[in-house]
Amino acid sequence: SKESELADLEFDVVWEDWSNASTFEVFVDGRSGLTGLPLQPVYLRHGFNDVFSFRLGGSYGVLLGDATLRFRAGGAYDTAAAPESWSRIDIDGAPRWTFGGGLALEISGWRFDLGGGVSRSAERTVDQCKAPDGPGETSPGCAGTGADTDVDQRTSPDPAQPLNSQDVQIQSPYNAGVYRMSYTLISFGVGYAF
Repeated sequence: SKESELADLEFDVVWEDWSNASTFEVFVDGRSGLTGLPLQPVYLRHGFNDVFSFRLGGSYGVLLGDATLRFRAGGAYDTAAAPESWSRIDIDGAPRWTFGGGLALEISGWRFDLGGGVSRSAERTVDQCKAPDGPGETSPGCAGTGADTDVDQRTSPDPAQPLNSQDVQIQSPYNAGVYRMSYTLISFGVGYAF
């Protein structure tokens, strides 16, 4: 008789250290066309938190002579990598649900996999962060607005400003708006075990 695992059910909890990759340092090799001064390094802040992912999935195999046909399905929930006020289009930091399924045919050391899935995030609305009207004033949800405050205390991103040093970056509400994110995944693979 053919020995093979016919069924499998797994639950996983995964931690991802996104807070350690929250800021990207970009070096700009150039000079200002107006003043001729060298451009400053740019820090692209994302306000990331660590992410936890909860995953449940399984497979079931059916023997077909010398072959095994496997059915697979699963789902996952990922917590948000970025708070709502830090939403931006370069990296999707929203929480999401992902569901997938697939088939695999195993025969004579070969395995053929076909899979697909969908990933959906809740809609996010980011309000415009307005600069204060005068010294000492702040706007709700816009901590660190203005050139005289600590950029590390801000609650939303800044556009790249290579003409200014990092301690005087002026906050701009460029990420305000509505964010809708979804993905459709399709995969096909061929493997051989020897």
